[in-house]
This record gives sequence, C-alpha cells and structure tokens, in this order.
Amino acid sequence: MENVTAKTIETKVAEAILQQPMGVVTLRGIKYTICHPSPATLIMVSQLCADLPPINGKGNVLTEILRTAKDSAVIGKIIATLILGAKRVKENKMIEITRTRSSRSLWRRFFGLPDKQTVVTEKVAEIDYFAEMLLEEISPAKMNEIALDLFAYSEIADFFALTTSLSVANLLKRTKEVGIASGD
Repeated sequence: MENVTAKTIETKVAEAILQQPMGVVTLRGIKYTICHPSPATLIMVSQLCADLPPINGKGNVLTEILRTAKDSAVIGKIIATLILGAKRVKENKMIEITRTRSSRSLWRRFFGLPDKQTVVTEKVAEIDYFAEMLLEEISPAKMNEIALDLFAYSEIADFFALTTSLSVANLLKRTKEVGIASGD
C-alpha cells in the first residue's frame, strides 16, 4: 500500500466525501483501490474479529502464535474487508479462477507415468479469493502496516463516540420509562 502521509482534517473529510482512494494494493497483477472505511465496514470487521481465537498475553510469544495460527485465517478476510469495503463485499461478486490439478492413479504410478494434469475453472467469492491472496502473498509485517494505516484513517474514535452516546441515550430512555414511585 502506498504510504499515507499526515493530512489536515479538511483534506481527510474531502477525500472521504469524494471517496478518493487512500492507496492501492496490487496482487497477482490486479490493482485494488483502498477507500476510507465506512461505518458498515467497521461493523463487518468487528463481526469478523469476534471469530479470532483468544490470545494469552502471558508466556512464550512463539508458542502462543503457533497455537493460535491455525484458527487465524480470518485475518485475511478482515484485511480484505477493510480494503474492499462492506459495500463491495455485500455485492457477493464471484470471480472465475482457473486452477491446474494433478492426479496420479495407481496405474500411472505402476508404469511410472507422470501425473495427469487437469485444468479446472471454478467460481469463488471475491472476498474469499482476495483473503486467500493476502494470506499467501503478503508478509505479516505488510498486512500489519495496511491494517494500521486503514484503522488510523477510519475515524474509529468518532465511531466509538457515536456508539457510546447512543448507548448512553438508550440508558437514559430506560430510566425515564421506569418512573419514580410516589408516596401515595
């Protein structure tokens, strides 16, 4: 992802309103434009984060990483959702991919013949394909950099303020509905 430099609030607001890209990620020759995450994207990412395995902060870091890595494939989907955005993910775009599969029968093994190559075309969800590409082709350091850049410009503090104020308003509303018992 291209580096995102410090910008004024006015510039960030203008870019968000005009949906100007924050950067570009290129994987397997395909350029993916990264826009500012919307509240819908943050909600979707929050739902995906709930699928992450619990991490014990105590003890050996290497052991903990190896213990939880098998259940952490959702990280690719989290980063892919941040890059593509909730709107595009909800479109459920399908991509046709061509894979070569090899199979070796007992007969081929017996006669020392090479594996049989079969070309298969299948349709997969864009989000799943993109998440798989991220996990296979980008280093953990680069994924961390992309995530931090996206979170830095996603106005999480504003989203938190909004949800907190709405929660407080909800609590106040319930208090008003209960009422106060009179001494009559």
